Amino acid sequence: MSDRINLESRAVDMIGEIIAYDMKTLDLDALRDGISDAAHQEADNACIYTHHCLQILDDYERHSAAPNESEMGGEFRSDQWREAATAWAYEVACSVLCAEASEAIDTIEERADELCDALIAILPGGFTDASDLTVTRDCPHGWAAHDKEAGAVLYWISKQLDGLNALAIDAGPFWLSFTWNPADIDA
Repeated sequence: MSDRINLESRAVDMIGEIIAYDMKTLDLDALRDGISDAAHQEADNACIYTHHCLQILDDYERHSAAPNESEMGGEFRSDQWREAATAWAYEVACSVLCAEASEAIDTIEERADELCDALIAILPGGFTDASDLTVTRDCPHGWAAHDKEAGAVLYWISKQLDGLNALAIDAGPFWLSFTWNPADIDA
């Protein structure tokens, strides 16, 4: 087991926690709002130990999202190198976490658009918008055989989900889906 800090996976985990604790359906605005606070908390957690701070600086200081100069200000004496490294690692970690989380949310948004287009085509009038989509870490339909695939969209449209139908799409480390009762749509 590695003791290294992986900010990319931590950014995905941040989104997963926001989804798990704050959402029943997709809310892109809430995701975008939530990542800032979550990134500060996660950066704080990542920068507890000096060796982690030094590793973050070594691995991520050249990341495209890393700041070029400190935004927190402050001057350090040479005997305060640990404090300086911790402060700089925190800023780098926070910036990278926000950038990686934003990129993952952009992927979710793109895939939500694809899924919405597919749903509107198959359920005219029975589907409104992306806020009706469910977002999860794993495919909500597991290993259930799907009827077809069109692009990245998976279709379960022969009532094989305990009488329900569904469409789902892989959105990076997440899944977006919409499940409905055909009787409700046809009525």
